Amino acid sequence: MSPSRFISTSTVDNSEQLSLPVIDISPLRNTTTKNSEEFNEVIKLIGHACERFGFFYISNHGVDESLVNKLMTEGRSFFAKPLDYKNKFHMKNSRVYRGFFELGGELTYGKKDWKEGYYFSSELDENHPSVKKGLPMHGLNQWPDENDFPEFKETVLKYMDELTELGHVLMSAIGVSLGLGDSFFREKFTSEPFIPFRLFHYPSDPEAKFENGEERFGVGKHQDYGCLTILKQDHCGGLEVEDRINPGNWIKAPPIENTFVINIGDMLERWTCSRYKAAPHRVRNLSSEDRLSAPFFFDPNFECIVTPLEELALNEEDKKKFPPIKYGDYILAKVFAVFPELKENAVKF
Repeated sequence: MSPSRFISTSTVDNSEQLSLPVIDISPLRNTTTKNSEEFNEVIKLIGHACERFGFFYISNHGVDESLVNKLMTEGRSFFAKPLDYKNKFHMKNSRVYRGFFELGGELTYGKKDWKEGYYFSSELDENHPSVKKGLPMHGLNQWPDENDFPEFKETVLKYMDELTELGHVLMSAIGVSLGLGDSFFREKFTSEPFIPFRLFHYPSDPEAKFENGEERFGVGKHQDYGCLTILKQDHCGGLEVEDRINPGNWIKAPPIENTFVINIGDMLERWTCSRYKAAPHRVRNLSSEDRLSAPFFFDPNFECIVTPLEELALNEEDKKKFPPIKYGDYILAKVFAVFPELKENAVKF
């Protein structure tokens, strides 16, 4: 199988045709093909995708499709429950930003997103060192009633485990693409990655306007915070990526069966001095069906200091573009902004 193919997608704002890569990563998972021509071609394709788009698809990723389908089924079943039921697991009951939020309960740059969601991360009990230390956003998840959802918790945790391993595979490839080696990120920054995970439910919204006539988005234009996002989306579509070379042009990223959408986040942009840039993206569910997506965030360790690697800069100006930053400080400030009403009760440094 060829390591890459392309899908032709139209920008939202004009008829220009662009192509997003769909990269077969099976050579990355096969130890016998390491450093082979196939392996090196995949590395080259990933590097090009990170530089040009900040987004790409992966196929032959090794995650069991039955697990993916089970996750999506569990998610749809949960969001189909009445609001009173879902509110029993509301994020306001958690000090570590875990649980359900209602339609419009999350903000993007001060504007309500037209979605509801469920936040998870690593399941850490009170004896875990990070919890004992009082790290924000570290602790236990909230789970639906086991009588109602007997397989929900097991499915989510198994899915997160599988995508954590996939994240390591992809970060290893990115390290090679940058000339840093395959173990660079895992040894220094992601040996214990911070792994926020979400289920998002976007109601059908063909008009996509608020009552005052203002345009409404499932999630407004934004960039992700960490290293990589590994996204599973259902059949509805609605994801749009801003073309980094032609700002203002939006590339549709439609669902492709048995693939994940990968995009890079702010920390990888900082590490690479903008050689690899995080691309703004948004969601509009203009379809006649409700949309479900499952973004998994493979991020640096919460206490990691992200110091730009100046040797990767494309010019002198980019070398001094970003100061070193602690990742935990960065993401906590972002989460405070999207859930301002939860800040008071949250665990803080």
